[in-house]
Amino acid sequence: MALSALAGAVPASAVEEISLRIGRVDGGNWSSGDVELVLDFAAGDHVSARLSSDGLALPEPFNTLKAVAVDCPRAEIAATGIQCADAQLRLGGSNGKPMRLPLSMRLEQDHGDWRLRLSSPDLEPAPVWAFAAGQGSLPELEIGGGKLSLSLQLDSASSGPAAHLDAAVSEFSFSDAEGLHAGEGLDARIGWRLSGIGRDWRTAAELQLNSGQLYLDPVFVDAGAAPVSVSAAGSFDAETGALHLPSFRFAQAAVASVDGKIEIAPEGRLEMLDLRLPATPVGPIYQTYLQPFAIGTPLDALQVEGHVDARLQWQPSGGGQRLQLDFSNVGIGDDAGRFSIFGIDGHLDWDLSGDPEATMLSWEGGQLYRIGFGAGTLEGRFAGRRFDLSAPLQVPLLEGAVQVDALEVAAIGTPDLTWNFRGAVQPMSLQALTRSLGWPPFGGTLAGDIPLVSYARGTITVDGSLEVEVFDGEVRIRQLSVADPFGVIPVLRADVDFQNLSLDALTSAFSFGNIQGRLQGGVHGLILKDWEPTTFDARFFTPDDDDSRHRISQRAVENLASLGGAGAVLSSTFLRIFEEFSYRRLGISCRLNNGVCEMDGVAPAEGGYYIVEGGGLPPRIDVRGFNRRVDWEMLLSRLQLIVTSDGPVIR
Repeated sequence: MALSALAGAVPASAVEEISLRIGRVDGGNWSSGDVELVLDFAAGDHVSARLSSDGLALPEPFNTLKAVAVDCPRAEIAATGIQCADAQLRLGGSNGKPMRLPLSMRLEQDHGDWRLRLSSPDLEPAPVWAFAAGQGSLPELEIGGGKLSLSLQLDSASSGPAAHLDAAVSEFSFSDAEGLHAGEGLDARIGWRLSGIGRDWRTAAELQLNSGQLYLDPVFVDAGAAPVSVSAAGSFDAETGALHLPSFRFAQAAVASVDGKIEIAPEGRLEMLDLRLPATPVGPIYQTYLQPFAIGTPLDALQVEGHVDARLQWQPSGGGQRLQLDFSNVGIGDDAGRFSIFGIDGHLDWDLSGDPEATMLSWEGGQLYRIGFGAGTLEGRFAGRRFDLSAPLQVPLLEGAVQVDALEVAAIGTPDLTWNFRGAVQPMSLQALTRSLGWPPFGGTLAGDIPLVSYARGTITVDGSLEVEVFDGEVRIRQLSVADPFGVIPVLRADVDFQNLSLDALTSAFSFGNIQGRLQGGVHGLILKDWEPTTFDARFFTPDDDDSRHRISQRAVENLASLGGAGAVLSSTFLRIFEEFSYRRLGISCRLNNGVCEMDGVAPAEGGYYIVEGGGLPPRIDVRGFNRRVDWEMLLSRLQLIVTSDGPVIR
């Protein structure tokens, strides 16, 4: 090296200082002005050195570093180079606040090639971070503590220059003002390599996070339990600033490992992304990376098992965005017991702009609330943010089946998600339904066409009506909608009409005591919140044209009287000798609001209302109710007692 040779050849008594000034050094994307190197021999037994520049202009997004200087008070100069163990680096910065760092420096020459090594161990990270944030290269953070070590090696060789940067932090803690990003006790290492000549440069980088906890809203990573490593290698276009990384790898122990390639445009915009996840257990992926984004949704507390294989391709500028997923024996269960599905296998292909493959998913079974369903196969195709069913879907349910003939989903992946379907119900057993729901069992079937069922803005709506054949009559459900169906408090609204029900079949099913005759009525304005009724207007009565036999048993009389607050009506009268009675008509109504049921019957009566009006052949009986306002919870408890007890025995 010329300078070291000159310093060694010139006696200290002959010269006290050597100074070299260069007006400008230009490196393409960077430049430095007024560079000066000064060697001071005045001390006699050693040489001090100073290298300075009035400014170092760096490419975007970095700012200009002002007043850059390296001071070495005691340089060791030999024929092969210069070494300084106690140097100091001074950086002026763009905000006028300088930073000084202790530095160890070594400059070597070997057969025309030179190497500069700079290292700065055991730094306080807070001032370094604050300075870098002031240059626009890092976000502003509150640094809580830790240690930082830096090492930089610059090589000049015939094959082209090279730079190696290594940084390490230990017990590093930080947070931002919003609390959205934080770290505690982090132990991490970063390595970066850059080499090349002319326009094309080779680059490689690696991050190893070995311990500590990291929160990047909303993802939380415990690196102590599952260390993280990220590596990338590729090329850098020094003229345009474009970055091509054909070798990229992200890995977190016991969670997932992703390989692929990335391209970044000159302005820092993502140009291309192609990532592949090999067959991996899906449970840890959900818990670590998906669950945090689902907080506050129906998917925030799931038990997930099975394996998934995935590929993500993202090329915003006309190349399309594509997601492919392959499932193997995947099971999903909601901790709240609202839904589950198991044995999922198949392939999903979602291409936003191209021609995707067909999607086919099959499952072995599952449940929706307490109702179980059987195996099924979903076949369809995604087109942009739309999905259409390509073959009818049939799902076994309640000893029958639900068939979906048409399914359309739109605005997938956006807050404006909508879907609708049409189909049919193959006869399903109401006895199986009541058994699943824990209700008193009764017979009947549910069958017929499913009108248009749609979902938009968080609400499921059924157009038209659903008809159920039960108790030798018909139940028609209209204006049915469910808001936030899988949320914390789903809200169901509907109007329900009952036509020509057999009271004989109805009362037998609920152990109410026997009543013969027909019944009609409805429950209008029904609102269920979290599947509990909060509002409705219900009325049930004998049809005017009912010419069937009207008889009512002792037990049914007592139960109806208890609902109206009359207590036992037969035990203290001679009527207790009869097992059943005739009646002309019966009816009861309840208008529920604010936890209170406003009760009424078929006609006014002295001090109350008639629930049963006697008529026909003797023995006849009247049953009156006296309580107009009944607490809903109390009324429910009375009903529960009626349908679960054997009832009074009157002799």
